Amino acid sequence: MKTLLWDNPETIRCIAQELHAGKVVLAEGDTVLGLLADVSEKGRAQLDHIKSRSQKPYLILVGDSKKAFNFKKIEKN
Repeated sequence: MKTLLWDNPETIRCIAQELHAGKVVLAEGDTVLGLLADVSEKGRAQLDHIKSRSQKPYLILVGDSKKAFNFKKIEKN
């Protein structure tokens, strides 16, 4: 396990590299620990497996409003 500090540019590069490789990252925010995963079906499946759940939604953080409008709600039948 590697400890990285948020104010280090190497941290962002390392996290992005791990997420692009399809890995899940445990990260500490201001107040709580969180799991980071790629925004994809595979990423969701990984989080569901780790957290032993499948019905609850996840919080998706994006860098700007343009990226937020790229997301669509997909209803599963």
